[in-house]
Order: sequence, then C-alpha cells, then structure tokens
Amino acid sequence: MRISILTVVMLAAPTIASAQVVRERESLSIGVDIGAAFTTSQGADSATGPASLVRAGYEFCNGLTPELAISYARWSRRILGSDSDITEHAISVLPGLRWSILASAVRPWISLHIGYGLIAAGDETQTGMDVNTGAGVDWFFAPRIGAAIHVTWNKVIIDQTFDLQTGEAWIDTGAGLAFLW
Repeated sequence: MRISILTVVMLAAPTIASAQVVRERESLSIGVDIGAAFTTSQGADSATGPASLVRAGYEFCNGLTPELAISYARWSRRILGSDSDITEHAISVLPGLRWSILASAVRPWISLHIGYGLIAAGDETQTGMDVNTGAGVDWFFAPRIGAAIHVTWNKVIIDQTFDLQTGEAWIDTGAGLAFLW
C-alpha cells in the first residue's frame, strides 16, 4: 500500500508542481481561440465556418477578469429558393467578464460579453447589439502558458420588435492558447 501511494505521488509530482499557477497576485490575461462556428439561423439552412476570438483583460486574485474580446466568424450558405451561395461575416467587439473558477493548472471558466456586432452578407451590412456567453477549460502546462478549449454562444441582434428578434446566432467550439503575465 505504501509503495503504491509513493508511486502515485512520484508520478503526480510534475502535475502538482505545474499546478502552482496560484492567484497570489493579479495579472494580465490574454487568450487566442480558433474554432468552428455553427449557425442557428431561422429561415435559412444551417451553415458552418471558421471562427476566432482574441481577448485581453486583467485577472484579479478572485479569478474575475474584466476584458475586451474581438471575435470573427465566417460561413457560406445557400438561401432557400436561391441558386447561389452567399458568404456571411460576423465581427464583434465585446467588453465583458470572464471568471476562472479554480486557481490551479486546470482552470474551468465561464464568460459573458455584451457589445457591438456587425453582420455582412453579400453587399448588405447590418449592425446591432452582440451577446457572447461561453464556458471552457484552460490547462496551464507551464506557469504562464496554457492550452484552452471552449464552447460559446453568440448572437448579433439587428432588430427587436416585441418578442421577435432578427439577427444571426451561432455556436462556436474550438481550442486555443491562454497566457498570464
């Protein structure tokens, strides 16, 4: 029994040592995520395309990070009743909050951003309020550098009349890098 506990401790020592990413002080938090966007539009065929998000903020000792995120997504779709494909682009500038739940090498997080979004489809461009919320996990394999996975839900709201919203919504899944300074 003692040998098996000692073996587990010896094998876990590198992980325990890397888990010293403890929030003893506040730090700059930066992340770059790349993934796939899956649209959830109404009245059009669902489409998939590349998506990316860059974020930077200041992480406090409690794990709360006010930050600014910039996201981009692109997809092509065939509108019902049309013979040609149309390419849509979504660009968003989103101030918001991210909260890293644990102060260790493995750090689950949740986020909420509300800002400005632009949807461009063909020659038409529309702007509106953008909402981005998500969750993921950062794994710091070095004291200040980590890998990340995420799932986010995004929506650019172009117009809202009573309970009816028009705009574009998509789910983004992917991976990236996280940095602490």
